[in-house]
Amino acid sequence: MYKRIIRTANAYYNVGLSRAQVRDLTGAVDALSRCLELNKRHVEARNLLGLVYNEMGETVLALREWVLSRSYRAQSNPAERYIRDVQANQNHFELQMQGVEKYNQAVHQAQTGGADLAMVTLKRVVQTNPNLLRAHLLLALLYMQEKSYSKAGKLLTHVLMIDRGNATARRYQQAIRELQHKAPETVDPVEKNLRQTARAEVVIPAYGVAASSYLLNALYVLIGVAIGILALYFLVIPGKEKEYAASAQQQINEINSEILSRDAQIAELQRTIEALEQDKADIQGTVDDMNTASNEAADARNKMVAAYDKALNLALIYAAGDIATVAEQYPNYTPELVDSDSYRQFYNYIYVQNFEYLYASCFNEGQRRANEGFELEFGVRLLEAARVLKPDSSEAIFWEGVAYHRIGDLGKARELYQKVIDEYPNSAEAPQAVAQIAQIP
Repeated sequence: MYKRIIRTANAYYNVGLSRAQVRDLTGAVDALSRCLELNKRHVEARNLLGLVYNEMGETVLALREWVLSRSYRAQSNPAERYIRDVQANQNHFELQMQGVEKYNQAVHQAQTGGADLAMVTLKRVVQTNPNLLRAHLLLALLYMQEKSYSKAGKLLTHVLMIDRGNATARRYQQAIRELQHKAPETVDPVEKNLRQTARAEVVIPAYGVAASSYLLNALYVLIGVAIGILALYFLVIPGKEKEYAASAQQQINEINSEILSRDAQIAELQRTIEALEQDKADIQGTVDDMNTASNEAADARNKMVAAYDKALNLALIYAAGDIATVAEQYPNYTPELVDSDSYRQFYNYIYVQNFEYLYASCFNEGQRRANEGFELEFGVRLLEAARVLKPDSSEAIFWEGVAYHRIGDLGKARELYQKVIDEYPNSAEAPQAVAQIAQIP
């Protein structure tokens, strides 16, 4: 069952990737969202969904996906770079955030009857955030209500250049085509009759007619034309405008009804998905708990085996009398390393009961070699081992400096002498260290 869920999630990811490559961003969001509903830890799908949101002008949604992706996989995750790129350009990010706020303000203005204010606000939004598709679609809808179909069409074309699969933009385009097709469909009969009347009343006077008759006929013609124009203006044009406005409003209402129906279907599907997600989370939680318990047991077992291997090796070294190595290994052992009484007994024997013996052996042998000038390299090692056991031992630091002095490493010798002088000025070795530094050229 779990493998089938993972395979299905991967299939949705591949579909989303293919759609994103052909700029069907709406389709990509749908496929990638389905992938993440099945496998919320799919890092590649979450990163791609963030990139798609970012391309659609939804920077906040993109950041949400990238932050979640980083929480699931902290190492080698491109989401870290995406987040840094957004943070590096704070001015651009703030402009986008202001654009979202203004878009929400425009929605409120449009809902409360302030369509003109909403249009002004949205024009500013699309200028500062050209990829915020929601703003373009709302502004196009308002232009349609104002019968500015050319402006609305340009906005919808821009949306489809970014997101070829945007179904809302295509519905709006279809509505515009239908409205523009209906507008010049037929000439109103009243307007047609008026035009025919106007043409019919242009009378060509016959030769020999009196001037007064000619002027009277011309006056009749002018009066007829004036009446026709007035009738056209007051009767025909208002009727046509109302007809076109009613038709446009009907189209908009149908589109809004379709959107509401789709939103209801999406909400129902979302509830179903949430229930399935909860079931999947319960199963995943059980699997994670089992894996954690198994891993903890394996880690504890491996830790104990490694600790006993180290303890056995150290015991062999101790038995061989290599006290320098035993002292050097001191920082690698603590009584809490393994929860075992036998291991703690071993630690107490080596590093508690024999601690002073180990230090004294390392220091005395190292001091003797430094003082007498033989086996100086081994003497340095013994004194360094003594310092591992007692880091604050001024005598071990001083005699290690003497050993380096005799070897010829004057820089290291000067460093150790100076350490005694600076950090242990009241020690018995401090005056000796001053005297030794004076001998170094």
